Amino acid sequence: MADGLVSLVVESLGSMAIQELSFLVGVKEDLEKLSHTFEFLQAALIDAEKQQVKNELVKNWLGRLKDVAYDMDDVLQEWKVVIDGCDDGTGSEDKVCSHSFPPCFSFDRASFHVKIGRRIKAISARLDQIKEDKDRFIFREIREEGGAIESDTMETSSLIDETGIFGRDPDKEIIVKQLVSEGSSNEENIPVISIVGMGGIGKTALAQLVFKDERVKKHFDKMIWVSLPHDFDVRRIYLAITKIRGWSGSLEELQFILQCGVRKTQFLLVLDGLSNVDEARWEKLMISLKGAATGSRILVTTRNVNVTKLFSMTLMHELKPLFENECWSLLSSRAFSGGRRGDDGGVLESLGREIVNKCHGIPLLLKTIGSALRSKKDVQDWLSVLHEEIWDWDSLGAEKIAPALLVSFHDMPKHLKQCFAFCSIFPKGHFIEKDKLIKLWMAQGFIPQRGRGEMERLGGLYFDDLMGRSLFHFIETDEGGDAKYCMMHDMIHDVCESIMSEYLVIQEKTPKSDLTKARHASWICNWDVEFIPSFIHKASNLRTLLLIGWSKIHSISHRFISSLNHLRALDLSGSRIKKLPNSFQNLKLLRYLDLSATEIQELPEFVSTLCLLQTLKLNHCYKLRKLPKGIAKMIKLRHLETEGTCLEYLPKGIGRLTSLRTLTKFILGGERGCKITELKELNFLQGKLEITCLNRVASRDEANEAELEKKQNLQTLQLSCQRSNLEILVESVVAQEGVFEGLRPHTNLRDLIVSDYIGRQFPSWMEDCSSYSNLTKVQLSYCRCKQMPALGKLMSLKWLEIKAMFEVRQVGSEFCGNSYGGVTRTFPKLEILIFESMEIWEEWKLNVGAGSIPFLIQLSISFCKKLKALPELQHLTSLQELNISSCPILCNRCQRAGEDWNKIGHIPNITIDGMKIQ
Repeated sequence: MADGLVSLVVESLGSMAIQELSFLVGVKEDLEKLSHTFEFLQAALIDAEKQQVKNELVKNWLGRLKDVAYDMDDVLQEWKVVIDGCDDGTGSEDKVCSHSFPPCFSFDRASFHVKIGRRIKAISARLDQIKEDKDRFIFREIREEGGAIESDTMETSSLIDETGIFGRDPDKEIIVKQLVSEGSSNEENIPVISIVGMGGIGKTALAQLVFKDERVKKHFDKMIWVSLPHDFDVRRIYLAITKIRGWSGSLEELQFILQCGVRKTQFLLVLDGLSNVDEARWEKLMISLKGAATGSRILVTTRNVNVTKLFSMTLMHELKPLFENECWSLLSSRAFSGGRRGDDGGVLESLGREIVNKCHGIPLLLKTIGSALRSKKDVQDWLSVLHEEIWDWDSLGAEKIAPALLVSFHDMPKHLKQCFAFCSIFPKGHFIEKDKLIKLWMAQGFIPQRGRGEMERLGGLYFDDLMGRSLFHFIETDEGGDAKYCMMHDMIHDVCESIMSEYLVIQEKTPKSDLTKARHASWICNWDVEFIPSFIHKASNLRTLLLIGWSKIHSISHRFISSLNHLRALDLSGSRIKKLPNSFQNLKLLRYLDLSATEIQELPEFVSTLCLLQTLKLNHCYKLRKLPKGIAKMIKLRHLETEGTCLEYLPKGIGRLTSLRTLTKFILGGERGCKITELKELNFLQGKLEITCLNRVASRDEANEAELEKKQNLQTLQLSCQRSNLEILVESVVAQEGVFEGLRPHTNLRDLIVSDYIGRQFPSWMEDCSSYSNLTKVQLSYCRCKQMPALGKLMSLKWLEIKAMFEVRQVGSEFCGNSYGGVTRTFPKLEILIFESMEIWEEWKLNVGAGSIPFLIQLSISFCKKLKALPELQHLTSLQELNISSCPILCNRCQRAGEDWNKIGHIPNITIDGMKIQ
């Protein structure tokens, strides 16, 4: 949005860097004038953005202003590269180094200063004309009070239960009964149940409600949810069902895999958002699903009733608008989510019911308007919403409810508007990853940085606020229950597109004129595409370019990169790129680069000259072996993601990147690469840290210098050594025991993974139950210890996985926890316990008494060939699932009739070597 963009420019114009610019190039008066003019125009932007919906002249005027603001921001950022430069590692104070100049800096400094001065004067002249043209319109001057909210007290409602749907219980019951009905025994085609209704009526929400119903979960062996774009893509559906990524084979081969996967399986397939499909493509999908078990069902949501004529259908359920009382319940649940209505509660309810009448029973409108009202505290605020002119506008397409969605949009503060508008570059139906989105916002400067403040934390608050305003839906959460993925509703996407001309989803039919105007874009790749099409080269003003999907693109041309000098964010993930062209070093304004899942083998040295880069994603680059030696120059790098790579080591100097928040793998390099001491200053690390090749650390003293105890934001720590078949010397064992003892982490740690440890005893801090009260998950694998650590003492441990402990013969009392009044309280919160590949494990002498392991839900034991018996399990009253496989002695005993099953008859799910016993 123009207001947010202008705010960024005004802030930059007032910075110390620009004061230095005015001194160097002699344009101080021009800069001051620009700043004042931008501030003057800013007061009219809130009203202008509302008027642009129905006034094309206002929209054009705003477009010109945004173009000028974008160009001014480019000038300021290019100068920022010059004054910040790249740290060459020498400590020199002269940071203006020649290799850091953007492409327009091809001459000496004096020449560059002259060019910058000319550009500033030209921009000033354009802005003067825009200011003069403003008098042709009548804008109310509205100034937003305060800036971006930066505290944890930001009012959000991300905790609102999205499944709290009003008035849909009867609809849900109808759909569920159709899904779980026995059906005909001679069904030739899989029955299709379709939910039909207008946009925003709640089709997806109802389908989600059905999908989560316990009766449905128990009825089907397999449940698949596929969110569809407007084009029915059979390959995309196949990949979603089979969960195969990056498929390079033919469609016929993929079809065969799908047929094998669903054969004799009773499944539910949800196709959400189905719009256009012809009979041939639908029949192709049906053929692929033949062979599934009787009782399989397909659930479709669609706006297009004509689509349902293709189906072998048991039900077409038309979703109707909500009744008035249901509408009020939904709106008030959002508007009064805090539970307090204040002294004006009665008046607000009266106004709210009038607003409800304008929403015509459409849940999407009720949710977004109700969420907007939540931040409005008095009667006047509610009156302003009720009397918004926008309720009467109908210029945004056939759906009359679309304009009303702008009430929520215009209600947002400017820092949220630009973050939300950015999301329109993702295609409809695309799952938007929260973490990625925040890093893209950072790359565009949408999230302010104050000193060493946590932009990521603030970005998370922005995301939660947008979720609380019901502008995203269909959240997928991570293991910790935090939001991981979101999706923008199609109608909200339409509204954004209608007023955001600089945000674009590029397709073959996209007009070339739109490409020249675009500042942020995505391009949906098809698998068969081998080159980036030449027409995208016309998008020379792009600040963001995301390649969406998997493709066979194997190279990036010099010409293409040379046309993208303004880029802040570039995503080439999922392609087959093997190397980067030299022209890449000209992308000096780049802050976000994603090369994940490409075939790149070595990151060129010139990448280290991209000194504004904040995020470098190299996940699953399985051929990548080396990073640039000069990576220490990238002092603004905050996220270095290398999950799933085959890097041999990290370069020396990585410890200078003190802004790092993400460093997924820290690979010790011995003489060639970094040492563990380089972790010392990286105290802002957060999330997961994997330290590998710990056998290259000489002593406990050296390990102590990593100062892991100061990394308070780390949640997951993985410690591993290189596996070797060579004879292990006693000296090596003692040294490694000392090294691991010196790697004591901060007590905030939640997950611990230890692998390939050759010490004879685990470090003492692993059993420190008083310090590590936050530890919830532990995984131990390929460790040489003969005795298990006393993990039963860890009071918050929920998941424990023990794998390939080849020298453990007996598990006994050492595995237990604390004793209270003579009663052993072992693993007080453990829910999942897994043993795997314990080759010489024979006895489990754990004395499981009353009060021990009270919350254990799942116990799995596999490939433990010598284990003779289980401990007494009758006291494990919470145990729901027992899985035993490839344990011949134990399985033979468990399969004997009578006595063993009488002891554990309370366990509802017992599986022995893949056979369900009860």
